[in-house]
Amino acid sequence: MLRQRVITAVILLPPVLAAALWLPDRWLAAVLALAALIAALEWATLSARLGSSLRIGYAAVVAVLAYALAVAGSGRLAQAANLLLWFAGFAWLLAPLLLFRYPRGFAPGRGWRRLAAGVLMLPAAVIGLLHARDAALGVAGLPVLLALVWAADIAAYFAGHAFGRHPLAPALSPGKTWEGFAGGMLGALIVGVIAGALLPGVPRAWPEWLALCLVTAAISVVGDLCESLLKRLAGVKDSGALLPGHGGLLDRIDSLIAAAPVFAAGLHALGLG
Repeated sequence: MLRQRVITAVILLPPVLAAALWLPDRWLAAVLALAALIAALEWATLSARLGSSLRIGYAAVVAVLAYALAVAGSGRLAQAANLLLWFAGFAWLLAPLLLFRYPRGFAPGRGWRRLAAGVLMLPAAVIGLLHARDAALGVAGLPVLLALVWAADIAAYFAGHAFGRHPLAPALSPGKTWEGFAGGMLGALIVGVIAGALLPGVPRAWPEWLALCLVTAAISVVGDLCESLLKRLAGVKDSGALLPGHGGLLDRIDSLIAAAPVFAAGLHALGLG
């Protein structure tokens, strides 16, 4: 499984980085909206029992909304995009309060609530990814965000396997440990230090920048656990079978869906947005 995951990641890495660095905003927004379409199909499958027509319609609404809000330059649509970005950022910061109630004290609610969450969170992720690239960090902002999430994920995996003893959220993801989480935070901290040293747009206030990097990485774990919760409620192991070794697209980008609006909102708060 690890070999498959590595091969898939190596194949996907060059086009993902090329798109993040060189695609014009509208083309990148279109690519991200397509990813949101696929992710929304998987989200709908995990959230409720819908027929294929309803799932496709749901995914199309999510993709169109994501694209329209991501490319909005000014006016009410741009205001709505900024409002959604901040709402999603705060919602992801509060999500651990929901996660750690599972399974005791947790009420799953109706599937339409999870569908509504997807309509909000998937477009917010697309907006966050575009805002990260258009912030004061320039095109490097998006690769930095990707590097933070990837470093946290990879470091957590190896630290967890080497030192993991204490489960982080055993009811949701038995393989995750507090030791792995600490390793992931260390990986993100290293990326934050390197990025802060290389990028002229990073403020002199290093503590705030490094805090944003750590919060972004921590929330990426929350995104992973939230998708694990959706899969637990749906009774499935993976969101799909699109990516060998990873599962569905949602399995691969769940961390980024949560991290993107938090990072983008944090850049605005630091005066870098």
